[in-house]
Amino acid sequence: METKEEIYKSEFTGDAVEYFGVNFAVVFLSIITLGIAYPFMHAMRLKWVRTRTFIQGRKLTFDGKGAQLLGKYLLWLLLTLVTLGIYGILCLPLNMNRWEASHTHFEDAQGEPSEFDGHIWQYFGVRFLAGFVSLITLGIGSFWAHCYLLRWEYKHTVYSGARLAFDGLGMEYFGKRFVWGLLSLITLGIYGIWVGGKELAWTVSHTQIAV
Repeated sequence: METKEEIYKSEFTGDAVEYFGVNFAVVFLSIITLGIAYPFMHAMRLKWVRTRTFIQGRKLTFDGKGAQLLGKYLLWLLLTLVTLGIYGILCLPLNMNRWEASHTHFEDAQGEPSEFDGHIWQYFGVRFLAGFVSLITLGIGSFWAHCYLLRWEYKHTVYSGARLAFDGLGMEYFGKRFVWGLLSLITLGIYGIWVGGKELAWTVSHTQIAV
């Protein structure tokens, strides 16, 4: 019989090898189509991930379509080109987060609004700080910076009216990455197939609904 903690835990139930295959398909098809297929493949990947993600026992769904993203994506790329990359640095990641969040819902409350309400300069500042810490520590601080960035992003993410929170710690993430890296080295890179799925599962396990 399942305990209350098991019923209401956060988990990613997708297979790590299948997740690797999904990501490989996204990259491969995006390259051979010169990026045209990326919006469609990205939407497919998000749907695959979200429908296998449970936050405190509540299943996620994703209703975004590649055709919806295509027009926005082309516009963002055009603005990035016109501004010599500035738009891509400042606005593109934020716009993508907003689009992803707006189409992600809890299966049991799809009528409630979903959004990413972080502001552009805050988002840029957080990403800049995370990158700066990683740089000056020669990568050692990247594990803490990664968790810091996720905490900020989840704090500003709302699914079906419920705000999220992330409680993962840099030290734990460092330990996980160290073990995954060691196993990948020992297996001559073969274990690397599982790393993406393992990291996603770890991130989801530390995602909660903010009280």
